[in-house]
Amino acid sequence: MFLKFKLSCTCECSYTVNEKVCTDKIICPNCGLEYPHSAKLFSVLSTAKDIPDGEAFPTDIKITVISPDAAAK
Repeated sequence: MFLKFKLSCTCECSYTVNEKVCTDKIICPNCGLEYPHSAKLFSVLSTAKDIPDGEAFPTDIKITVISPDAAAK
């Protein structure tokens, strides 16, 4: 499943990570501050990587990630 998170650092830099991330820490590319919940975010992204998008097999149930902004509409 495709899943992408946007992180906003205290230095006002924004960056994204997705399920294809291949590092052991999530670090701001601007100031080097490590995201304090890196391990938990890696766990979520790893789980997302294991869930098929549903498009490989047309008969599968389709799954889509909904953002909080989209859910409010």
